Amino acid sequence: ALGIAVGARPLIGYNHGAGDSRRVRAIVDRAVISGIACLAVLWIGIEAFPGVLVGLFGFEGSSHSFAEWALRISMLALPVTMIRVMGTNYFQGSGKAKRAIGLTFCQQMLLLLPLIVFAPVVLPMVSEFTQLESVFVGMLVADVASTLLVGAFLFSDPMLRRRNGS
Repeated sequence: ALGIAVGARPLIGYNHGAGDSRRVRAIVDRAVISGIACLAVLWIGIEAFPGVLVGLFGFEGSSHSFAEWALRISMLALPVTMIRVMGTNYFQGSGKAKRAIGLTFCQQMLLLLPLIVFAPVVLPMVSEFTQLESVFVGMLVADVASTLLVGAFLFSDPMLRRRNGS
């Protein structure tokens, strides 16, 4: 999925520079759909065989079952994260590196870090999650929130909203 997004970047840059919004939109749409398809296959594999994947790391007994749960919960939003990956690569390719850096900063420092720090404090008070489980729930929430944030910026970009080509 990352290879698809990075491979689309020069195509986006060329067509963005040429002002061809139709082609830019087509490239972004195809890259997002292709990446979601690739990540969906990976996600299905994780859902179908979490024990095999966790077993590769030598987990046994209760740690094995927790590791399966942690893997499944942390990968729950995997297919849609392609929107986030494509969004940051789109902004890099279209000459908006500051936006790409800002969104990546928001993803890591304003969403992921606070959620994995505060989820173990808050979630056990209001839910059945343990402190350790709350870390993985925080990661999931951060993935979804950052994907929504980048998606909002990506799909509201003027080049992608234009109906006509160059």
